Amino acid sequence: MDRWHGHVWAAIGVMWLGMTAAIATASDVPGDFMARVIAWDGKYADSYHRTRDSGTLAWGESYVLRAFMSAYHVTKDPYWLRRVCIHADSLIAYAWDHPDTGYFDPAYADGFLGWGTAHYSDQYDEYMVHEGHVTTPIAELVAEVYKDSTLWEEFGDRAQTYFAFLADHIAAKWLRLWPGTPPSSFKWGLTVREWYGLDYAPHNQYAVFGAMLLFMDDVVRTARYARLKPGNPPTIYRQRAVEMGEYFKRHLLYLPAYDAYSWKYHDNSGAEDASHANLELEFAWWLNERGLVFTDQDMQRFAHTLTSMMWNKSLTAPAVNMSTAGTGDWSGTDYLWGWSLLGKFDPLLWRILERYYAAKTGDTSPYGMATVARLQRFRDTFLSRGILVPERLSVIDDGDRVIRPGETASIGITVRNIGNARDSIVVRISGLDPLVIALGTDSVVAGVDSGVTELVEFVVRAPVAVTTKRVSITARVGSLSVIGQVTIGSPSTVFVEGTPPADDGIAHNAFYTALTPPVHRWTWAEGDTFSTAALSRFESVVWRAAWALPTPQQRDTLARFLDMGGNLLITGGGVLPSWIARSSEDSLFFARYFKVTGAVDVHDSLAGLGVSVRAFDPVTFTAMGTSRRYLRSSPVIHFDVLKSFVTRQKQIIFAATDAQFNPKVLPDSVGGVGIDSTYRALLFGWDLDDMSSNTSRTVVTLALAWFKSPTSVRTGEHPRPEAIREIALSVAPNPFNPAATITARGLAPGMAARIAVTNVLGQECWNTTNARPGPEWLVVWNGRNQRGESVGTGTYFVVIEQEDARKATRIQLVR
Repeated sequence: MDRWHGHVWAAIGVMWLGMTAAIATASDVPGDFMARVIAWDGKYADSYHRTRDSGTLAWGESYVLRAFMSAYHVTKDPYWLRRVCIHADSLIAYAWDHPDTGYFDPAYADGFLGWGTAHYSDQYDEYMVHEGHVTTPIAELVAEVYKDSTLWEEFGDRAQTYFAFLADHIAAKWLRLWPGTPPSSFKWGLTVREWYGLDYAPHNQYAVFGAMLLFMDDVVRTARYARLKPGNPPTIYRQRAVEMGEYFKRHLLYLPAYDAYSWKYHDNSGAEDASHANLELEFAWWLNERGLVFTDQDMQRFAHTLTSMMWNKSLTAPAVNMSTAGTGDWSGTDYLWGWSLLGKFDPLLWRILERYYAAKTGDTSPYGMATVARLQRFRDTFLSRGILVPERLSVIDDGDRVIRPGETASIGITVRNIGNARDSIVVRISGLDPLVIALGTDSVVAGVDSGVTELVEFVVRAPVAVTTKRVSITARVGSLSVIGQVTIGSPSTVFVEGTPPADDGIAHNAFYTALTPPVHRWTWAEGDTFSTAALSRFESVVWRAAWALPTPQQRDTLARFLDMGGNLLITGGGVLPSWIARSSEDSLFFARYFKVTGAVDVHDSLAGLGVSVRAFDPVTFTAMGTSRRYLRSSPVIHFDVLKSFVTRQKQIIFAATDAQFNPKVLPDSVGGVGIDSTYRALLFGWDLDDMSSNTSRTVVTLALAWFKSPTSVRTGEHPRPEAIREIALSVAPNPFNPAATITARGLAPGMAARIAVTNVLGQECWNTTNARPGPEWLVVWNGRNQRGESVGTGTYFVVIEQEDARKATRIQLVR
């Protein structure tokens, strides 16, 4: 042991020379991580190497050494090799055969130097994973020096010293135990005193030792080694490394849907975690570098594991799941130093990690520095390639985004190139049933320039006899996919809602899925142009304004929709005060259609309160709200709207408690509603997400039913008129071709009535009058105008009027 220590400490004083000059000449290039690595090296890099504790060396020092070696590969500055030597000298100086005091298993009095710890068991142990982890970068340095004659003069003596230490102590210690003797029953075999072979070790435990052996094999295959050590070089290093690599590959599960690999921590455990996977992926990467075991396709599949299964699909706030199966939390992004090597094969993976670490400027962790140093190493891969990613799936049709019976439309896939060069890729679409697509047109090749977004379209057709439903369609762009819900059929209601910001931590509750009949969901964007013709195909619109504040154009379209006999429910969720006050046109819109002239912000008055939504009779109808986030504002004119919908047993009650759960009085405006005099427009001051899914579904179902048969609402000093006499109007079949039967019921006897058909522009196409209809009136419209000419395919309105009673409904003519 003295032989080793004397040589190392003599060298330490020399290795610091030239370090200051290297730091001073480094330049800070925008978008370049090297400046960060240099700054970190000067302050934090020397925190881990002066210890015998193998846990500290493995999970601290090993990353420091990897950062140094990656920095050398980027800069070719021998300064970074000097830094590795300083640390390697220290590590060897601290190596020992066994503890000097206290109990240790006799197996450790073996004459082999190394490092150990009592942190993971009830006694001192030496672990293959620890010693392999910290010595792999040292072996990498040795191989670099043996291969590069320009380095030999400065580093040759140390390279020989390090190789002898690794061969005589670390490699020899563990290879003598190979292959291991299995125990009588399963238990982990991780240490010198308990090594049972590969079947009893998690994959990461042997993988990093295999990586060290690969560099040892690199050394013995060099011409310099042959000159220094004539004779046959040892083959055991490559042999064992390949055995380990093949063993690991046999335990991978290929997932065709993602073109990715899945694997476990161990066959007796669950999915591998992102952190331990670094060791396995680094081993596989170095095998691939040597043309052993793993192909380039294998490496791309490892990359797809992250990009397709573990990534949150955001580049503005990227996060990676801690589970390789994508079923864990989102803490994996900090532990990707081995994954970063895959940036050589997948520029998207590089970009995901680069975006995360570019924003994480305060990171001083050694594994973070190992990651950014490797990202720097493969920066040119990103700069020279394109990266095509799918962003959204949409319907391109006549405007309502519903593929109706017999309609031909396009499914559009938005593809963006976030790379630095033009690229082409195959885009495929699946899950279309019952939609029909022409044979051979379900895949296209898309070429997209850098920084450009292109729309790839697939033409589909809906059968004439199709029920209303939501279809889940998948588009795959390379290994990445995007899934979109497409509405087909003839839905009577459309929900318009925006998407909460990614950092809001909120997702809309899923009450839609249980609504009967199915509704159409329109994901709102500020640039959307809503046409009256598109909205006229629906009977009711539910507009959730919390994250979808209508633009002036959209507001005016809603007004025309109401004028044409449509029903509108708006939920506020905190935006009503600003919306009403936005312009005089907005104020007039609320005054005219909701009889509301203002709204109040109740956020401050709810401070410290826990707001809940509950039923009058919890046994009959239960619901709990979440927070005061959505209960921010309501119309000044307020009503307990649900009292007009349902019986007392199903009434919804808004309530509040303080931090001690004492009941508190809520402001009157919470739970408020505005209602117009024609009973076709409702305004809720709160948002549906403040209730459970079951409650939201019930409230919406009741509101939509109320539109069809409204009752009077009288509350306090704000009476509303009694409901007007109701006429029942139906058309069958609908859609129709060539003729439809119009049926009106509930007519007043002896009073003249008129039925008219208008188009979406309000132009009358056809009409008929009955001077003395009975309680029920049936009439057939043959799809022709007053001149007997056939009208075209589209949406039409059937309107019946009798004195002060009026009823309208929509019909669809499909030629």
